[in-house]
Amino acid sequence: MTSTPVAQTLPQPVVPAGMTAGATASASAASTVVEERDAQGRLLASTAMRGGMLHGEMRRFGAQGQPLMSASYVDGQLDGLLRLHDDNGALVQEACYRLGRQEGLTRTWQNGRCLAEQNFVAGLPEGASVMYDQAGQVSAQLRMRAGQIDGVATFFHEGRVVRRSQYQKGLLDGESTDYDGAGTVVQVMSYRANLLHGPVRRFWPDGRMMEEQSYQKGKPLAPPERFDAEGRRLAPGAATPSLLVRLESLFKG
Repeated sequence: MTSTPVAQTLPQPVVPAGMTAGATASASAASTVVEERDAQGRLLASTAMRGGMLHGEMRRFGAQGQPLMSASYVDGQLDGLLRLHDDNGALVQEACYRLGRQEGLTRTWQNGRCLAEQNFVAGLPEGASVMYDQAGQVSAQLRMRAGQIDGVATFFHEGRVVRRSQYQKGLLDGESTDYDGAGTVVQVMSYRANLLHGPVRRFWPDGRMMEEQSYQKGKPLAPPERFDAEGRRLAPGAATPSLLVRLESLFKG
C-alpha cells in the first residue's frame, strides 16, 4: 500500500579541487570563489570559500550547462536553500537548512511530479507530511514528531482512503481500520506497541460482524468467533471465504 516514510539524508557536496588545471579562483574581502571548468572552458562548479571552509554559494553544472545543485553555506555548514537536480536539470529536491540541519519545508519531485512534502525541525520530520503517488494523488497523510509517525496516519489508493491507523512514537498503537473500495469498514484491529492487542473485528459489507478475535501482545487468546452474512454464529473452525475477497477490494477498488 505504502511504506512508512523515512527522513531523507541529502548528499553533502564535495569541494572541487581549486588549485588544479581547469580551476580558477577570485578573491574578495569576504570569500574566495573557486571555479572548476572542463577542457572546453565550460563551468562545472563554482564554490565560495572562506578560511578553508565553504562559505557562500555553491553551484554545480552538467556538461551541457544544466544545473545539478545549488546550495548556501555559512562557515562550512549548509544554511539556506539547497536544490538538487537530475542529470537533465529537472528539480528533484528542494530543502531549507539552518546551521547544517534541515529546517522547514522539504519537497521531493520525480519527472516533474511532487512525491513528498515534509516539514523539518532541527533536522527531523515534524508535523504534517504528505506523500503522493505517480498520478499526483495523495497516498499518505502523516503526523510526525521528532522524526517518527505519531498520531493518526491515513493511507490512500487511487484517491480513496484504505487505511487509517493510530501511531505513537513510530509504532502502531491504538485502532487501525481498513476500508474497501466503497469506503465501508472491512476490519478494525487494535494494537499496542506494534503488536495486536485487544479485539480484531472483521465485517460483512452491510456492517454485520463477520469475525471477532481477541489478542494480547500479538498472540490470540482464543479461536476466532465467526458469523455468516445473516448474523448467525458459525461452528468453530468454519471459514468465511469472502473475507479474502473484501480484503482484495482494498487495492482493486
